[in-house]
Amino acid sequence: MKKYLILLALILIQGCSSGGDSAPVSTEEVNLLGTWNYTLTDTGECAGFVAIGIVDFQSLNGDITTLGNLLLQGEGFDSINGVCSLASIDITNTDWIGRPAVQTANEFQTFYNLDAASNGEEPAKVNVFTNNQIVLLSGPLAFTWTR
Repeated sequence: MKKYLILLALILIQGCSSGGDSAPVSTEEVNLLGTWNYTLTDTGECAGFVAIGIVDFQSLNGDITTLGNLLLQGEGFDSINGVCSLASIDITNTDWIGRPAVQTANEFQTFYNLDAASNGEEPAKVNVFTNNQIVLLSGPLAFTWTR
């Protein structure tokens, strides 16, 4: 019985120390340059909607250590006034210009959330951050980028 109590205590300690709102645990550095396929899924009021497309991080004037434009093409949620529909998007975002091309999960989350705040959007939490996949969670939305 004592063995099971110790095991239960270890599980509880692990669960309590994982912290739901803590910063991403990944220290892996990811080179963002290049094209990522994205999907955006919703589990909230627009449940069932899936947006797809590409995100292309370009270098700044050929400097592969620095980000230039971010191109976003495909479909996205048209969430104006709570409308659940998809809209075609073709956006050139300049908010990432001058940022490092290689980032950690913490840096990526910080930069992403600075942009989200300036655009009146909810902050996101990095859930997965590798060279092949990035997953951001923001409320009922899950942004998944894969190479």
